[in-house]
Amino acid sequence: MKAPPCFKILPRSSNYPSPEVIEAQTFRVTEGLRGVEGEVQSEEWDSLGRNKQRMEEEKNVKIKFEHRMDTLKETGSIDIGADQSARASAEGEADKARTRVQDMYYKVCDICFFEV
Repeated sequence: MKAPPCFKILPRSSNYPSPEVIEAQTFRVTEGLRGVEGEVQSEEWDSLGRNKQRMEEEKNVKIKFEHRMDTLKETGSIDIGADQSARASAEGEADKARTRVQDMYYKVCDICFFEV
């Protein structure tokens, strides 16, 4: 039995990220690498990739503790920001998908019930 013509218009679904998401992630990575490259060229880092000024400051235990707490706060902020960004992107994609499915449904109804 052949499928009715109304099912021929159903598009194939894809789970690929949008080009905007890929572009934003690429930009962040590129900017981060440029910053690190600049610091390496200005010899702010030792041969093991550690910041020379920070190592000097961390000889004091109190400052070392504060630096680690700052690092944890920054990491937490980055994770929260990434989560919020991902959630907003997912909601936007869900809205687009919902609209596409609804439009497709109306097209199917038009083809199946009004075209004879």
